[in-house]
Amino acid sequence: FENCKSLTSLALPNSLEKFGGNAFKGCTGLTGELVIPDSVREIKNWAFMNCTSISSVSIGKNVESISESAFEKCQSLKSITFKGKTKTIGPKAFRETSLASLTLPDGLETIGSTAFYGIATLSGVLVIPESVTEIGEHAFWAGRTSGVGSLSNISGIRVDSSAISISNGAFKATGADYIDLTRVDNLRSWGDWVLDENESCIIYAKSDSVLNNVKNSQHVTNYIYALTSGGIF
Repeated sequence: FENCKSLTSLALPNSLEKFGGNAFKGCTGLTGELVIPDSVREIKNWAFMNCTSISSVSIGKNVESISESAFEKCQSLKSITFKGKTKTIGPKAFRETSLASLTLPDGLETIGSTAFYGIATLSGVLVIPESVTEIGEHAFWAGRTSGVGSLSNISGIRVDSSAISISNGAFKATGADYIDLTRVDNLRSWGDWVLDENESCIIYAKSDSVLNNVKNSQHVTNYIYALTSGGIF
């Protein structure tokens, strides 16, 4: 069905287990909510890329993996509902969509590079579930560089993982006023420019080792560091 622009609605059957990459890529006539059935286990590469009129997506409870660019450039996509077991969100999976808010699923383990890149519409507190162990490069970067371009409207970031790796530029230009790392015991790695473009962002942590890991990275933006036994202010 790739580039089938006359396709305006899609009801996937509950017996469906898989569909290939590019399956509905470029179906710009598809509108409204897209429901991925519980029977599906993986959404392949570029499956719905450039479906520019889809407004919301419900991810079935047995979908474990959302592959590269699955919903990239779905420019009208404002909401995603994860119903269950998604463990992997691949590179560029939701890049350049119009998400207003984001609730990541419990059980999620990996967020790929630029998975949520270029989404200036994101707002609220971004919570990284405790199951997440890796966040790829520029995963949530809104796209702003050297003061040019848009910031997201994310007010703060809370990382619930006890052990995690966070790659270069992961939260760059999110607009966050703070990041709460007080639940992190083992910051396995902290890349360069993770929080750049978020001026005066407060970084909360409960140990010197976590704060030192952050301080030793390359960054241009000025941060405020806060050592706390719990909670933020």
